[in-house]
Amino acid sequence: MHTQALGRHRCRPHDFSSLFQMKYLEEWSFLERDHAHALSGTTQALTATVLRLPVSNGTMADIQGIKNVLSSAVDVMHTIGNSTRTQLPKLARTNVLVSQLSRVFIQEHILMAQCRDLLSTLASMHVRYSSLQGQRIQLNQT
Repeated sequence: MHTQALGRHRCRPHDFSSLFQMKYLEEWSFLERDHAHALSGTTQALTATVLRLPVSNGTMADIQGIKNVLSSAVDVMHTIGNSTRTQLPKLARTNVLVSQLSRVFIQEHILMAQCRDLLSTLASMHVRYSSLQGQRIQLNQT
């Protein structure tokens, strides 16, 4: 009888909130990949610009080419800056959601520990009940 009542009150995680928060965590990985790609492109453009600068006496540099490469690198950096500014609100929301997810995890961990303790108590009570039933049967037979 006690086990039936406990079975109806199962300890379940917060399915919907966890799924909703996982969606944002998955989006974070895509954002991180895109930013890493943009940063890599900027690094390559700046490296290419530096490597094209003259390094010995009497060497002539293509000033217009250097100007174009630097301008391109600055444009990429502006794009990254604009992208970062538009993503900051999402990142702030993600930070809040990760914090909430952490709290939910802790609450679920506590609830699971409580469920374990209740099941242990129930098992102990069942053993005690069975022992008392056995003693009652023995007393009735004598």
